[in-house]
Amino acid sequence: MNVLITGASNGIGEGLLKAYIDMGYHVYNFDYKEPIYKHDHAHYIKCDLADEQAINETYGNLPNIDLLIINAATFDQKDFFSQSLKDIKHIVAVNLFSAIQLAQLYSKQYVGHTGRIVLLSSTRAYMSEKNTIGYSVSKGGITSLTHSLAMTLQDKHITVNAIAPGWINSHHDDLREVDHQFHPSKRVGIIEDVVRTCLFLTDEHASFINGEVITVDGGVTKKMIYPED
Repeated sequence: MNVLITGASNGIGEGLLKAYIDMGYHVYNFDYKEPIYKHDHAHYIKCDLADEQAINETYGNLPNIDLLIINAATFDQKDFFSQSLKDIKHIVAVNLFSAIQLAQLYSKQYVGHTGRIVLLSSTRAYMSEKNTIGYSVSKGGITSLTHSLAMTLQDKHITVNAIAPGWINSHHDDLREVDHQFHPSKRVGIIEDVVRTCLFLTDEHASFINGEVITVDGGVTKKMIYPED
């Protein structure tokens, strides 16, 4: 069994890669950055996910892929008034357009009855900090892409779902107690929270969940926040 995970060289992607290797998969990692973690079943393939031709050529050299997990993303907080349209286009190309292209390539070659695509969206599809235009737009696109692909690929027996993580301590930063207490779940998220959700969605028995976005944020997006006295 083979799974393609984009952006699996570190962070959440690396956590996903390790989990699927533990499940017995060969994992193909499309990433611009070379991973530190090595394993016989981890196959790193350098790929610029902003480059349509590079994606086509790289995907064409893969064996048949059973599961597709779109995790790769780029982010910046440049001042909006000085940010170029080229900068924003690059973010959207990596985060959204590559997901559309890879979903098309995967679904063309997939033959079976338990096809799975999982997209990594973000709670920033619903809420933002300032100067995150490119990232928020691209993640909003991923959220819409999820239900659009689910309807489009239904006759291919491929389900399409997304995960919208909130604050995930993917870099193992030192955190304050107030950071944990801000969350209704009383802790900041960890990589394993996202990994377990993804494993659930790609299970062969999860076929009745389709077109959904599962928020994994400790309840923060359900929290009503008022100014403090």
